[in-house]
Amino acid sequence: MQTSENREFKVHPGIIKHLIREQAGTLVKALAELVMNCVDAGATRVNLTFSKDGQFTIEDDGRGFQSRAEIEDFFETFGTPHEDGDARFGRFRIGRGQIMAFATTTWRSGAFEMLVDLNAGSDSFGYVLNETSDLQSGCVISGKVEEDTWARAGGSGLSWRYEAEDEEAFNMRCSQSEYELRKAVKFLDIPVFLNGRALNTPPSICTWSMEDEHGYYLFDKSDGFEVYNLGIHALDTRRAEFSVGGIFVSKVALRLNMARNQWLYECPTQRHLRQLTHQHHLQALARVK
Repeated sequence: MQTSENREFKVHPGIIKHLIREQAGTLVKALAELVMNCVDAGATRVNLTFSKDGQFTIEDDGRGFQSRAEIEDFFETFGTPHEDGDARFGRFRIGRGQIMAFATTTWRSGAFEMLVDLNAGSDSFGYVLNETSDLQSGCVISGKVEEDTWARAGGSGLSWRYEAEDEEAFNMRCSQSEYELRKAVKFLDIPVFLNGRALNTPPSICTWSMEDEHGYYLFDKSDGFEVYNLGIHALDTRRAEFSVGGIFVSKVALRLNMARNQWLYECPTQRHLRQLTHQHHLQALARVK
């Protein structure tokens, strides 16, 4: 006698945790992913704070999690695709996992509190969900980055936790990691603050070489060309890649890989950018002649 049944494939929790850590890369990238999540939640301001003991918070005024069902669908479940038009940045709802690779975190939103510790064990991939009568507007993520994770974060990062006496002292202690975070959110159109200081400038108030429906363009004599996806840094290329140096900030979502640091070949904005920069290069050559 023969029997038949349909079975679902399963993924070991250790593999999911490994994929999250591989995607995270750096702490700066993990923070940038959280900022993008804030934007997708409708936030009009994002505040990041770091303290000397490694404690941090990320707070926004977005809509947060409205119900237990939303937590189960969009926090508990990794890889739920977005529907067209429901987010500016999000695609697969896995970006929040990156910060979990660097720190034990507590997430507060509405009447819910989620405690996440991915270092609890190789076979453990879960969180503690608490419900409380103390309502939290928007979403607040807090945690502590342990000292032994700073190497994976691309440096000590400790100078993020500053108490500057004056502007000069702050500038002297501005770390490479903070510079990278500023670059990561450089042209986002909602304000992002780190320990009370603004990190970004909306592209609408910057000076550009030109602008069209695809984005903002700055052409200069630099050796590289920086690409920003809706204001968030995506990738740097050599001048030869687009025949020009400068900056491009898109007005539409770019088609990027899951790590958001490489083009997908079918991206129409990339094709438009190549055509436009090549034309600008030819015009520059003609002026030289």
